[in-house]
Amino acid sequence: GEYKFNPDSDSDSDSRSSTSFDTEWYTIFVFEGVMIYLNEGIPSLLLGVTSEVLKDCGSGSLALADRLENVPGGDYELGIVELERNGWKIQDW
Repeated sequence: GEYKFNPDSDSDSDSRSSTSFDTEWYTIFVFEGVMIYLNEGIPSLLLGVTSEVLKDCGSGSLALADRLENVPGGDYELGIVELERNGWKIQDW
C-alpha cells in the first residue's frame, strides 16, 4: 500500500492522491510501558490489529519497550512465538 500526500490540498479534499507531490509513508508503532496496564487479551489483540493495518495500508515496524502478554520474564523464544502469532516478524531483540 502507498499513501499519497498533496501539501496543497484543502482539508475537504482527498489528500491521498496527488499529481505534484507523492510520499510513501513508513509507520512505526511504539509501545512503551502500555501493555502492562491493559486488560487480559488486549495486548495480543493490539499487536494483531497493528500488524493487519500495515498489511492493508503500507509498511512499518514495531518498537516495543514493554512486556508481551504470554511471555513470562521476557523469554526470547516465547517472545518470538507471541509476536509471530500476532503477525510480526522479529528483526532485533
